[in-house]
Amino acid sequence: MFKLAKNGNILMDVAAASPPSAAFVVEALERSPYADCAIDHESIAAYFKQDTPVTQLIVAQQKDAHIEVALSDDKMQAIAKLTTAQGGKMINLEDAKRAIVKVGVTRGYKQVYLENLLKQQLESLPGT
Repeated sequence: MFKLAKNGNILMDVAAASPPSAAFVVEALERSPYADCAIDHESIAAYFKQDTPVTQLIVAQQKDAHIEVALSDDKMQAIAKLTTAQGGKMINLEDAKRAIVKVGVTRGYKQVYLENLLKQQLESLPGT
């Protein structure tokens, strides 16, 4: 019913059989292996409002985890915000280190804090 495109989109083949409703598509997606992906509610709703037939419907996207790091004005503190993956890749320790170095943290951070932040990827809901 669903397939993964190379660009991370989750596609539904609607050429052979049109789904009865948007709710059906969402429920089927939630029961599929792509349940953790970011559901594209706008695309699904647009499909049911359009007049021209399409063969494939984008129903969701895989999104990798990402980390945002901000440095305080006095450059003595860094605050990181982690957004968990939605069907995509988690952030590893090396990528997280690169993110903090990119904003100017060169020394003085505690790796254990960074590791604890990254562990949240395993415990949190997708996209949070």
